[in-house]
Amino acid sequence: LETFINYFEHNKVKVTPKNKWIPFGHLKMIEQNFKYKDSFVFLGKEEKRGEEPRKRYINFIDKLCRAKRLIYVDKKGKINVNKTRVEKFREKSYGKKLFELFCAWVEEIDWKNLQPTDLLDYYCDMYQKHFSTSLYHLNELQVNEKITPEQMVRKLYASKIRMIESQEGLLRHLSLNLNSILLDYLKWLGVIQTEEREILPGSGIYTIKKFWVTTTSKILIEQMMLHFIQKGKIKV
Repeated sequence: LETFINYFEHNKVKVTPKNKWIPFGHLKMIEQNFKYKDSFVFLGKEEKRGEEPRKRYINFIDKLCRAKRLIYVDKKGKINVNKTRVEKFREKSYGKKLFELFCAWVEEIDWKNLQPTDLLDYYCDMYQKHFSTSLYHLNELQVNEKITPEQMVRKLYASKIRMIESQEGLLRHLSLNLNSILLDYLKWLGVIQTEEREILPGSGIYTIKKFWVTTTSKILIEQMMLHFIQKGKIKV
């Protein structure tokens, strides 16, 4: 996030007129210093143009910064840094920053807008509306207890798991959806750690094989549980 903001502190950038996206050339420049990198190679060739939503990590950071009003787009379409809000954000502890970004993702960003297409809209709405269920199961994990996406699906769909298992490929389909909508973003927020595998050798495209929570991320989960309890989203 700091890398993202720093770029706009030192560069003048105008968003695309129609969708208010960051132009593709700037996305490639920003991505160079990111911890998690989007692929800019398709079918063995470097991409010269494209849409921001297809670069999921950069798009996520952009949505977080706009949700927290750390950056904004003025009437001329230029991206500006809100210096006052950025300075206040930078003064906060690392844990406080992470929790605020966690809350922004859960409560202020429409998860459908984080996906490159509308194919997962139904699942985005469902997982976001019922995030307390996912949060509960994350909270039930022991520190460093490894779990697969398929095991998480079994927990989330416990009442329907027999029906799901009876339909060939459905469990895998739901697991891939869970990765794209939930687990990738939890990883990027530092809520889970992951072990990944390449979907096709040499493709550069990876999916989550196993994930777990750490001592630090367990604190984030417990903070969110308390936040949900205080808001009445979880009954005790």
